Formats: sequence, C-alpha cells, structure tokens
Amino acid sequence: MNDKEHIEIGRYWNNELSSDELIVFKEKMNSNSDFSDKVSLFKEVSESIASRIINQDKANDLKKSLNDIIKKKTKVIPLLQPSRKKRLPYYWIAASFVILLGVSMIFNSSSKPDYLDYANHEIISLTVRGSDKANYKQAEKAFNTMQYKEANTLFDLILNEAPTATDIKLYKAIALMEINSFDEADTLLNNLSKQNTLYSNEAVWYLALSKLKQKDYDGCKKVLTNIVSDNYYFTKSQHLLRAL
Repeated sequence: MNDKEHIEIGRYWNNELSSDELIVFKEKMNSNSDFSDKVSLFKEVSESIASRIINQDKANDLKKSLNDIIKKKTKVIPLLQPSRKKRLPYYWIAASFVILLGVSMIFNSSSKPDYLDYANHEIISLTVRGSDKANYKQAEKAFNTMQYKEANTLFDLILNEAPTATDIKLYKAIALMEINSFDEADTLLNNLSKQNTLYSNEAVWYLALSKLKQKDYDGCKKVLTNIVSDNYYFTKSQHLLRAL
C-alpha cells in the first residue's frame, strides 16, 4: 500500500472525504479488487483491535492512533496510557504494542510495486469515424470518468463500424484491464504491440502494466525489457524494472 492509499483509506473510515471524493473512492473499490481488499483489511484490523479494549473511550483512541500511524508512517508507540485512577495491566499495553507493530508492518511494507502507482491513464479525445457520433462521445465520457465496463461496450459498437481503429482497440484493452478481463486485454495489447502504428509502444507499456496488475512479476519484467530507449515509456519502464 502506497502513501496515497494510506491517507485515502484513513480519510474514508474517518468520514473525511467530500461527496465527490467518496464517489471516486467507491468507484475505485468496485473496479480494483486489490484496493478493495486493503480497505476491508483496514476495517477488520481496526475493529478487531478495538473490540479487545474494555473501555470504549480507549477503543476510539486506539482506532484514531492506528489511523495516525497509517497516515504518518511513524514508528509504533504504546497507545494506552495508564490512568492514575485505574491502571491497566501491563500485558494489555504490551499486547497493543505488538498488535499495532504487526499492523504497521502489513500496511507499510511492500516488496513489490503497486499497479496504481503506474496506471495513470491520460484523458482521451476520440476522432469520430462514421456517422454515429453519439457512441464516440459516450465512450469518451465513460472512459474518462472511469466507467470502464460501459466504455468497453461502447468501444465494441465503434469497432463494429471501424474495425481497424487502433486507438479504439488500445482504449478497449485498457478498459478490459481495469475490469480485470486480462486474457482479452493481453491478447489485444500483444497484437497491437507487434503492429507498426502510433500506438504500438503504448501497447507494450500497458501490457507490462497488465502483468503487474495480475501480480505476474516475471511476465512484467519480460515485457519491460522489450521497451527500447527511444520509446516514450522507456524511463518509466526502467523505474518499474528497478522496483521489481
């Protein structure tokens, strides 16, 4: 989990997201199973720890401290300060320390790069072919607002009229990748990468990202090594290779 996700998930569970941010957050959860799992894990761990604390006020303090750890990525410190009126047994303090240390390690340690750190899709603007302008406008809007399932359907309608449109094929492949239809996405991207078009280099990069999202790290490395130095994505590919 990266720094951006630490803050984003913490704000979500603290009800700090604006209405627009909340819509984007929920769309991200629906389209990205890995991200949804992280959100669920955060909730389960927070509630599990809190349920073991007898005093509800201390449970709230504990959950807040956990959020702070994830936001700030600081070292874990004992959370429960013994009251002068009523001291908690030392093993409660020790147990809280150990549990939160484990939680911090879960959230803050990652041996592999995250797909979302690299999947920054540019806003698309489609060139209309044929007479049906509506499908192009709707597909453009759906893709740019991350409605990838809808975009994929609209791209199919466009390709029925313009079957050789390589840009539409690329955007369709990206949409398929986002909804985890990896076999079809990889087939499209692999074919596009072998063609001599304006989109072949981009197709290679997105094929690598597809492998990354599938956690096929060896496959991702293999694709990245095919990105040559004059490719626009060469610098990004080298960064990702080092991270792998």
